[in-house]
Amino acid sequence: MDDGLSDSSSDDEPQTIRTTSRTSNNPYRPPRQPKKSTLPPPRPPADLQVFPNQITFDGVKPNLLYALTFSVMNSSKATKRVRIIPPSTSAFDLVYTPVAGIASGMEVKGEIEFQLPPDYDPTKCHSFSDSITVKCESESIVIPITALLPAANIDFESLANLEFCVPEVPVSKHVTFTNTGTEAGTFKISYDETLPIKITPTTGTLAAGRMNVDLDGDGRMEGGDEFVETKDGSNKINITIDYEATELGPFRALAEVHIVGEEIPKILDISAQVVEQKLELVNLDGGGALGEVRRRRELRGTLSDPASK
Repeated sequence: MDDGLSDSSSDDEPQTIRTTSRTSNNPYRPPRQPKKSTLPPPRPPADLQVFPNQITFDGVKPNLLYALTFSVMNSSKATKRVRIIPPSTSAFDLVYTPVAGIASGMEVKGEIEFQLPPDYDPTKCHSFSDSITVKCESESIVIPITALLPAANIDFESLANLEFCVPEVPVSKHVTFTNTGTEAGTFKISYDETLPIKITPTTGTLAAGRMNVDLDGDGRMEGGDEFVETKDGSNKINITIDYEATELGPFRALAEVHIVGEEIPKILDISAQVVEQKLELVNLDGGGALGEVRRRRELRGTLSDPASK
């Protein structure tokens, strides 16, 4: 009997199964292989350890012989035959007794000596450079050597932040100048004096922060044993920055610090944020604000409760 309804599929009719081609829509991709590292493989531990890795003579003076010690340690598991190639210039000298070999875990020591040449010109030459080379069967290590003439090194915090300031209320900040060099240093500060700041003092001379002293009088400066630090404070000075704001908003000023012997001045960056400060008077009985006082230099007086009158 026909009920007016037709079935789109019949048991007698073959069914069509639609399939999606993986080749066209979802092509097969093999698992992604991890990328090979492009970094070089880690270096094996060095067979030799040289300490220090650089040698510096600081603040050298004429007619004195300077000497610094270095050591070479065999950190491998076998005995190493070591050869040390000396400096190539006459100002430096290697003092070292060669050995047949350095056993595992053992070390040998040597010295580098330096003396200013008699014909050097301090106006043209401020440093001397050379090197030694420590060699064994498996590696070669170069140790730089430097000798520096006495020089000042005046350091300070380059940013002087006065933070939040109020107009017409003077504020001050101290900046410490310290000479960590091996010679006395003189500085001079220059800035725009039309700005509402004042820096004092603007000139000064600071003693050397450290220097070599021949304590035993043998004419030989041996390492750090005869290196004396300045402890009386003569290598330091406090610079005062006084500022009284006249306008609201950010303030910035740059001061140049000229140090004798240095071509490029250092910069002292002075900054502040000027804001208007208000004092609001409030009725404690809940009557709301009574008013406000704009702060300037100083607010004096006693506030009394109106209800007590």
